[in-house]
Amino acid sequence: MALSESARLNVELTRNESSTAEPKNAPSNASSSSSTLYPMCHTFEVHTYKAPQWCDECGQFVWGISDQGMRCQTCGKDIHKYCYTAAMKEQCVPTKKMIKQVFGVDLTTIAKMDQGDIPNVVRDCIETIETRGLTDEGIYRLSGNCLTVAEIKAKYDNGEKVDLSQYMDSNVITSVLKLFLRELPDPVVSHDAYREILKATAHIQNIQEGKPDWSVLASSLQFLPRAHYHILKHLSKHLHKVLANCSLNKMSANNLATVFTPTLMRAHSSENSALIKDFSLQRFFVECIITKAPVLFD
Repeated sequence: MALSESARLNVELTRNESSTAEPKNAPSNASSSSSTLYPMCHTFEVHTYKAPQWCDECGQFVWGISDQGMRCQTCGKDIHKYCYTAAMKEQCVPTKKMIKQVFGVDLTTIAKMDQGDIPNVVRDCIETIETRGLTDEGIYRLSGNCLTVAEIKAKYDNGEKVDLSQYMDSNVITSVLKLFLRELPDPVVSHDAYREILKATAHIQNIQEGKPDWSVLASSLQFLPRAHYHILKHLSKHLHKVLANCSLNKMSANNLATVFTPTLMRAHSSENSALIKDFSLQRFFVECIITKAPVLFD
């Protein structure tokens, strides 16, 4: 099947980017610029304009009757088709005009749009649980009311300010957090970093004598995109606090790993045959980041 023009252009760009790929997680002394911290390319698609339109790249009028130009689906920038190459040299800055929700949106887009490392929904849920839910028996294992979870999700997607303190059932809050993580198009342990992290995890798991070198696993986490790394760090330290209260909440490292492994890690769709083989390593990795969070992320 022939690719559409916009799809072909994006494929070519992806090929060019892959040849210069580097580990994603920026060092601590990186620039505070959003473009530097969260590099993102435009997502142009061919577009038909029903009103007069000028190119945001060159400033000239966009002529034609249909499929006249291209529009970025992330920031709304409009360009001539022949301005594509020039426009792709610039960083994309997502806008809430184009990104109309929070759930189901990739972490880098949210981080760049909100100019913060941790999405509000994640921060809000974790702060609420740490305030009043760490000792609740079965925390994260039990599910909250589906209708209430959907109500909270809709509020975040609509950009409303959400006060989670009015929802007294901690299981509702944990269900919102798990739903957000589950709906990410690229999981927290991103597809690009997945193999490197599993390789390091296998190295740790295979050590029979002596102490594991946790720096091996910590180094593999540097392959995560910055937004993914920071949310994994934030979540791991939170779950470490949950684990510290396991005598009350009955949530051991094994129980927490059972809940979060399929949420945090997914093999790429082209690697479905590896799912069963990888599962034990995935669980071991999640247990490691929970039990060794202070070592791996400090």
